[in-house]
Amino acid sequence: MIAELYYRYSKLDKQKQFALLANNVWIWFYLGENLKGVKVNLYPYVPSKTQFNSEFRLLKKYDYNGCHEIADWIAKRIRTKLKP
Repeated sequence: MIAELYYRYSKLDKQKQFALLANNVWIWFYLGENLKGVKVNLYPYVPSKTQFNSEFRLLKKYDYNGCHEIADWIAKRIRTKLKP
């Protein structure tokens, strides 16, 4: 299974935003369980560079055969980026 986590800081909204491209819906399910209570902007797509002048950059590409493990790693990465 492959999942790609993207990140940007929105100067307009003054928020950290994430985008996740995943080829398996179970990654989203487990990620939702792992991020309970965490306020995060998470998008299921990465806008193109021309659309809204997107500045998303790739944080990490996960290629592993385990949805639960990938979701754990993504949740840890998101929590780390959200720390002030």
